Amino acid sequence: MSQFLPYDVESKFGQCDLKEKGSSKLNRSAFCVLRACGNCRRLKTKCDNTRPCSRCLARGIASTCADWAKDKPESRKQVSKACEPCRRLKERCDDERPCKRCCKRGRSHLCVDQVHEESSSPHLTPPREHSPVMSPLPGSPPEVKQTPSPIDQVDRPLAFKANAASFGIECGQALEGIFTGSTALVKRFNEFGFNSSQNLKMFLSMPPKLQNLLKEGVRFLENMFVLKEDGKLNVRQNVHALEQDIGSNLSICDDTEIGALENFSAQYGSACVRIRYDPEESRRKDVCVTNSMTKLTGLHKEELLTRFAAKDVAFYMTELDQFCKTIEGAFHANDLLLERYYRVKDIWSEKPKGCIFVKLSQCRQFDERGRVLNQLYYFNPVSPEEFDRAQQERPEQCRPFAREMGDFRSSQELINDFQVDMEIETFAKLRQSEVGREKLERLMHAISARFAPILQRRSASAPQIMQV
Repeated sequence: MSQFLPYDVESKFGQCDLKEKGSSKLNRSAFCVLRACGNCRRLKTKCDNTRPCSRCLARGIASTCADWAKDKPESRKQVSKACEPCRRLKERCDDERPCKRCCKRGRSHLCVDQVHEESSSPHLTPPREHSPVMSPLPGSPPEVKQTPSPIDQVDRPLAFKANAASFGIECGQALEGIFTGSTALVKRFNEFGFNSSQNLKMFLSMPPKLQNLLKEGVRFLENMFVLKEDGKLNVRQNVHALEQDIGSNLSICDDTEIGALENFSAQYGSACVRIRYDPEESRRKDVCVTNSMTKLTGLHKEELLTRFAAKDVAFYMTELDQFCKTIEGAFHANDLLLERYYRVKDIWSEKPKGCIFVKLSQCRQFDERGRVLNQLYYFNPVSPEEFDRAQQERPEQCRPFAREMGDFRSSQELINDFQVDMEIETFAKLRQSEVGREKLERLMHAISARFAPILQRRSASAPQIMQV
């Protein structure tokens, strides 16, 4: 160090003095206070490391000089590890299992912690070239082998490509057990992808009289619309503009079809969902959605397709409107095109902020025997003014069975009452009040009136069959 100092400085201070001054400068941190006592911290004065400190001795409060500590240490209110559904949705979780959020959504059986050790197990199985195939037999358990996805080697619960998802028949069939024989109409409704528990709860909570009426009516509709094995029909051609644009690409789910759906969606401003069915089993094969559908639902594209596959799509309208929509679709199950106006949630989640009005167009393709091959749903958002005009000019297309139940509300009234209707327009709540029971009686009377012509045609054709 002396070689960097001038000669006069080195001569004035000895080498040992320089070392002592340098060491004292380096060890100045030894005089820093590690932690102030409680009194000095409260008065915001400098403290020292002695206990009691010099300031407390000077004040005469040496007996209370102690290290400061929180009386009630607060927790960070954070969970060490969130459950798998909350982690995937990036929502706050708690330490309970099942957590409160999963219990509120009705997904208590899915509330489990992520197991990191299982992430390496799928890689032990040899990769397959095709997607996993589910066993069609209900008695034998399906043998599923997970294969790594070609996109970043991410394991997904179902075969996923771009805007389409394909899956088997392993999903629950709780709703079909209510109807004897599991008719094709019920299967078609159940295969859309709505939440199975919500479907079952809706049909089980309705009045027994309405249940019996619905069971008998569905069997009559089945005899009218669904053809027997020996029945023959010519191939029906759909001349509607919706089918003319993309009807040639409905048989396969490839990039061409996805591009056609996207072009149609961008041109007409509608969100599209295409479902392809197996005509023999009346089961869906795959689902294809457009990017605008994710904007309408507020869900990610892959999450939306996963909900379709797992039959976990929540009702996007009130339970009563959902039931009326289902009955209306059953009466028009053989139509090539069905257009209706509905009030739906702005976001397809458990807690929507509000509602919007959409024009729902259902377009179907049939084979030579009248079985459904493809079904397309077009959700076209409309303004409240357009909805009011449709109620005046075409009331039969706006919210089926609403006028029969005495509901003549305008669009603004429907928007204001949406949150309340989501809570009270359920069969369980309607059966508890006199006004609700009267509303259900009107609904049953309207459905019976719709079934009456079908019963008359059935009774008129019975003597002819006996004569033959």
